[in-house]
Amino acid sequence: MSEVVTSTDILSVFRSQVSRLNITTKEQKRFEANLHDELHNNIFLLTQEYPPTKEFQAVFKKDMFVKSNSAAFQQVTHYLFTILDPDLTKKKIPLWPLYDSKSERDFRKQVAEMTDAIRAKYEQVAIPPIMPSQLVCPCGYNFAKYVLKLSMLVMCEHLKKNVATKESQLLSPIRQHPNPVVTNAIVRNLKLKTGAVEARVKQRWQNFQEEFVAATAGAGSLVEDLARLEGELRGLNLELKELKMGANQTRRVDGEGLDGLREEMAHLEGIRNLCKMCRESLTYLNNDRLELKFNKNESIAKSFAA
Repeated sequence: MSEVVTSTDILSVFRSQVSRLNITTKEQKRFEANLHDELHNNIFLLTQEYPPTKEFQAVFKKDMFVKSNSAAFQQVTHYLFTILDPDLTKKKIPLWPLYDSKSERDFRKQVAEMTDAIRAKYEQVAIPPIMPSQLVCPCGYNFAKYVLKLSMLVMCEHLKKNVATKESQLLSPIRQHPNPVVTNAIVRNLKLKTGAVEARVKQRWQNFQEEFVAATAGAGSLVEDLARLEGELRGLNLELKELKMGANQTRRVDGEGLDGLREEMAHLEGIRNLCKMCRESLTYLNNDRLELKFNKNESIAKSFAA
């Protein structure tokens, strides 16, 4: 007996497929958003070590490759190429900065050639090939993935040059070898080295925890001592304030007392003026150049006049 398919069944299947498609679309959008975020973070970290130009800073933004952005494509790729291999960049891209549509068209070809040279030099890195036609409208998932892979290579090479560790080879991404035996050997070696790294990290973390506990205890003791000293300082400040207020207290005097003070001040002022006159006279008398003169005729005349 044949099964009858109703319109309700068809509608249910259609809704199920649409729902599954919506979930897939959301996951794809979330995945692409994470890819753009990772790309931005990688390049931002590189800018902390390799200061970019003002032109680069003007176009470097989050989600800069969600839509077509030729200016960002030119600045970012040239920036990454220059960090990775400045000599090869000058050889492959002799004209920089770009100034017209022809130089931009040539630049797209040069980027494709530069990518081929990088793929040949770094065979272990899975940088996807790029065509000049793909760079006419630099945006979307595939282009962002290309720039992300390029930024990862630049970061790995920077770390290999500046981080002198026994595990520096772990920074290079590996590609599956055609021979499964070789691939398994690489994976085993990788696990051994990563295990050693994890063991050292765990030991250093334990050491840090112990030092942190000791430092926290010492800091607590210092905080207590500081609080005690602050309390003592506040008490001393209060005592000093009270002493100053006691020294600055003035006597309250009545009207008669005020008149008496005025008379006493006038008397003291007279004494001060008298002392000043005496000091001037003494200075005059102590002068070695003083001469005592006597006029006999004037003295006789004054005597007769008297």
